[in-house]
Amino acid sequence: MRRFWSFSFVALVACGGARSSRPTEPWSATSERVLGHLYAISPANAVSLGLHDYDGKLPEMSPSAIAADLAQLAEDRRTLEAYAPATPLEREERDTLLVGVRGAAFNLGDFDVRHTNPMEAANDFNLDAFILRDYAPAETRAAAIVKLCTAATPHLQESASGMKLPIPKPWVETAIMMYKGLADFADHDVRAAFPAPPPDLGPALDACKAAFLAHAAWLEQQLPHATDAYALGTHKFLEMLEETQGIKIDLKTLDQIAHADLDRNTKAIDEAARAIDPKKSTAEVVAQVLSDRPPPADVLALAETQATELRAFLIDHHIVSVPGTDVAIVKETPPFARWNAASLSGVGPFETKSLPSYYYISPPDPTWHSPTPSG
Repeated sequence: MRRFWSFSFVALVACGGARSSRPTEPWSATSERVLGHLYAISPANAVSLGLHDYDGKLPEMSPSAIAADLAQLAEDRRTLEAYAPATPLEREERDTLLVGVRGAAFNLGDFDVRHTNPMEAANDFNLDAFILRDYAPAETRAAAIVKLCTAATPHLQESASGMKLPIPKPWVETAIMMYKGLADFADHDVRAAFPAPPPDLGPALDACKAAFLAHAAWLEQQLPHATDAYALGTHKFLEMLEETQGIKIDLKTLDQIAHADLDRNTKAIDEAARAIDPKKSTAEVVAQVLSDRPPPADVLALAETQATELRAFLIDHHIVSVPGTDVAIVKETPPFARWNAASLSGVGPFETKSLPSYYYISPPDPTWHSPTPSG
């Protein structure tokens, strides 16, 4: 359930072991050192990978700390760019890790997420990681929660004091939902996960709830001044693609690719609609299909059935190979993450126990009103 740049895609780099162009440091040492810097910038992502030395830690986000992180990332980038891979696998690992470093530098520097996006600090509080899977005894996981919650108020106060105002309205609105969801999650789900809690857990969760609600209230005060100025612009958008995704492209080519893909998919949906009902327009068929939906109470059960059938279909028709027998357990999305309709919370690759993964489904918001299907 983590954000939007996760280090799971570079996890395999830590396993690299081929020789380096610098005999004094093999590739495995270089990659592990650089990954360590990335983990320190985002401890929550490290925990999601199963690296529990980072349990309960929050990132430093003072101006001096961010400046130090950016300097370290610049040095790591130079190190990786100068590195001469000895094998194709090493090259792939080096290039993948390089994109991770460049993306982290873009987010902290050019994008300046710590000072522009209030959702960023919410992602530091990975309370779900300590109750969803019993990777360690309950008292160990509770201690990590206490550590996080004890630091919640100063961490969020520092976030608020450093935020550049005004903030784009969609970011404010989503962040408010996230912090209120975190408060509810801490107050109910986390408490319920520890039937025999240690004495310091209750007060810590009280502190967490108060910190999240106070920050949500501060954000609500920013709503009247919020703006629609969230567009990156052409230059920064293309730079974001290059730095965070490793895709160097010009806007004209990207536009051509997007429209070609749109045309291809439009043709495909027209063909599918004609196959369903050739007497109706595509829009009418889509409305008809969308109107065939289960009651809210049946959504999770249907998702579980579909996941089982999809797995069997892929295997039976030899479309892909599926290693192992583990399946993702279908669960309702925690309240703080319901900005996402559906998502996968995969078990970290560095976990030492056999633990479950989860397929999250967000329930329909009861305040929404269903449109009347046309056609």
